[in-house]
Amino acid sequence: MAVHNDKKCRRCSCRNVACQRRKADQRRQAKCLIPHAQKQLLLILGARALRRRQHLSARKEPPLEMDEELGPDEVAVDGEDLQVMRDSVDKMQRQFSRGLRDIQEIRALVEQAAAQRELERREMNTPTASTGARNATA
Repeated sequence: MAVHNDKKCRRCSCRNVACQRRKADQRRQAKCLIPHAQKQLLLILGARALRRRQHLSARKEPPLEMDEELGPDEVAVDGEDLQVMRDSVDKMQRQFSRGLRDIQEIRALVEQAAAQRELERREMNTPTASTGARNATA
């Protein structure tokens, strides 16, 4: 009779009745522990988030002084910001036009390849004069 190996039994499905009972018992225990573990995890994560929020609020700098003229939703934009935005828009437009040019080149190449393929197919389908003469004599 073969000797029972507990390590092998845990890895694969063993048909031993005692092993089946042990596995069923472990599953039952795990099902009972999972909700409790989830509650504990939520409590731990909540406490960590609360501590992190308190720590960050303690480290925050005092709020910047706002201009009296601007409301809370308004932002002041100076000339340097506008120049950066213009440069960014110009760069995007150049990339866009380069992409369109590349697409046009690819379309032209595809059309050339399709025309060449069509020409080759026509040449393959049309019988030549010498082939037709040979077929007529045979």
